[in-house]
Amino acid sequence: MIKSLLIATKENAGILNAITKELEILKPRSFIGSRWSLRSFIKSDLKNFSAETHFVFDINIISEQGTELIELLTELRGKNEKATIIIYCVNLSAGDLFLHQLIKSGFTNVIAGYDKASEAENYKLIQEDLKEAITDGLSKQKYERFLITEKPEDVIVKVEAEVESEETENPEGLIGHKSIAVFGSQKRVGATTFAMSLCRSTIERGGKAVLVLTGENAELEQSCLCKHFDGIKNDGLVTVNGIDVFAREVVTGIEEYNLAVFDCGRVQENTDKIEMMQEVDKLYLCCGIGWKDLKHVSSAHLCLQSMTYTVTVNTDDEAILKKYNNELCKNCNEVIGINFNDVIRIGEIINS
Repeated sequence: MIKSLLIATKENAGILNAITKELEILKPRSFIGSRWSLRSFIKSDLKNFSAETHFVFDINIISEQGTELIELLTELRGKNEKATIIIYCVNLSAGDLFLHQLIKSGFTNVIAGYDKASEAENYKLIQEDLKEAITDGLSKQKYERFLITEKPEDVIVKVEAEVESEETENPEGLIGHKSIAVFGSQKRVGATTFAMSLCRSTIERGGKAVLVLTGENAELEQSCLCKHFDGIKNDGLVTVNGIDVFAREVVTGIEEYNLAVFDCGRVQENTDKIEMMQEVDKLYLCCGIGWKDLKHVSSAHLCLQSMTYTVTVNTDDEAILKKYNNELCKNCNEVIGINFNDVIRIGEIINS
């Protein structure tokens, strides 16, 4: 018998309740609201839910995010190994770093959006995935779409050889030093994925790149990147696929890199960093474009209205970009729609 606990926002509770009813599952014990702490649940309430066979978590309601959330999910799994954990991330889609990290951590029942599908198709596909996750577990074919393809070993060797050669001491198009700041309009819109791709584009052209994590959970983010991409640790520095990753705002010798990218987190929570980033060469705001994302996009524009910046959206669908053009261009800023894992095109953006 399936006994489930449902933790969800009011907006997403409908589809989740509908599926449990369709599958004739006992009405789930649930918490429906706007904010809920997984840490507090594990500490105080988990003992009261030992009979539950399924936990369904909507990440939009959980206070803890990113690597902190993954650590807590891992702790929960350790305390209740028999339960199925389903993570509902419908505002995210393939290519998001957080989804990659979930799969690499062994959480394969991940329900996320299909960015190439229409709204109606997307809703139907999410329903099907949720049913599958509850009954049999999400298939390998479906959850592997969330894995970000890592650079093949032969490419890494080639890049290392080129960096050491005299010809690439000043790679074409990479002479000197550029700095870029990346903010997100909200959590989980792919800002770190975009920042990593900016760095990768420089590495793959024979340059040196550094990613500086400036958020309050910077050390956890750094540790998670190291773990999931087989990075190398050395005295506070982590190197991931040739990218040096620091978990602090001040980095000595940053001018030695062809590209320095500052991952500044959600702009509304880090307005103090806006002034700090006034001297960077380029500032990007990564935005979501679902109907629930637009209020966050609007408030992010207000925070950055005194700055010159470019909005990036993790899609190359021109129809979607046109549909939300007014919301994305609030401050007459440039808007770029691009797959955040398309390193070649992102490299072109840096040089534009």
